[in-house]
Amino acid sequence: PCVVSYPERIKDAGGYRRQFHYVTDLWPTVLEMCGIPMPEYVGGIRQEPRPGVSMVYALDNPDEPTRKRIQYFEMEGNRGIWKDGWKAVADHVNSPSFDDDRWELYHVDEDFCEAHDLADVYPDKLDELIKLWWQEAEKHSVFPMLESHLSTRGGVQWGTMVRLKPLPPSQHFVYYAGMDMNAPVPRLKNKSFRLSAQVDYRSGDEGVLFACGFNVGGYVFYVQGGKLCFHYNFVASKFMEAKSSGFLPEGRHEFGFTFDFIEPGRGTGFVTVDGERAGEPVQFDDTGFMVKTCIGVGRYSTTAVNRAHGSRPEHFAYTGKYSRVELLTDTPETMQDRIDALSQHREEE
Repeated sequence: PCVVSYPERIKDAGGYRRQFHYVTDLWPTVLEMCGIPMPEYVGGIRQEPRPGVSMVYALDNPDEPTRKRIQYFEMEGNRGIWKDGWKAVADHVNSPSFDDDRWELYHVDEDFCEAHDLADVYPDKLDELIKLWWQEAEKHSVFPMLESHLSTRGGVQWGTMVRLKPLPPSQHFVYYAGMDMNAPVPRLKNKSFRLSAQVDYRSGDEGVLFACGFNVGGYVFYVQGGKLCFHYNFVASKFMEAKSSGFLPEGRHEFGFTFDFIEPGRGTGFVTVDGERAGEPVQFDDTGFMVKTCIGVGRYSTTAVNRAHGSRPEHFAYTGKYSRVELLTDTPETMQDRIDALSQHREEE
């Protein structure tokens, strides 16, 4: 699917275009829309020819026949070729060698969903397309082809390809800018914890210090409008936040958030500056803090936990300086924590 919005040029809003095109055609389309010629040199380096056919003609003339004649495909050994409404494909994932791949044939102009394999009905057409694939592959530097990692491992085998490795018992976790979004975090369910960041704050600095989760659930520790805030998003249905009551002092400080566990699903939290409470305690409900993915250190790694930050550029990256973020729990991971983690993993499988 491809959705195009161009009100100044497209007059039939909501209309359809049925010409065949591919992702490689987006590049020349954008260049033509912007009136920019294909660059011959970039940074003094001659550019290789880029495949693709501009789709602008189809935006202007819905019924004009497609100007694209041929499109090849290749990924991890899987292959395909389209020409004038016919398409041949070879699934290599579960094939022992490229020579043993079985090619299928579809007349996509009449069978858009590729439901009817016509390889045995039109063998000459299939041979024509297979030969054309090799020519296009040579032209576009496809060779040597990479073997499918699924093929070399005998297909998808979750027991060996994906394993859950519980964290060693720990209460102290340290995070630095640039850490991967899948960096480990402790399970915070039914625990007290303290989150802190070493920050060199200047008036006007703002952004995410630490985030875990995304727009449908998680928590984020951030600075905005001179205030320090901790925001909890419970499955996009309930939002709770603790923030500082006054403006933050400039200079090197430790900004923190403390959560005191009361009973399952409930606790109180407040923000701190240099270990001193800087705002009123707030009651947090439904505090499973179950999200353990999409870690963001100094920025959101994906979508914004606090939905009000959705329009912020650069994933609401923190504009000031900080050295690290630390998370300290009152108890290390227990055996029950690990059982919960394994149960959750099996459910996801």
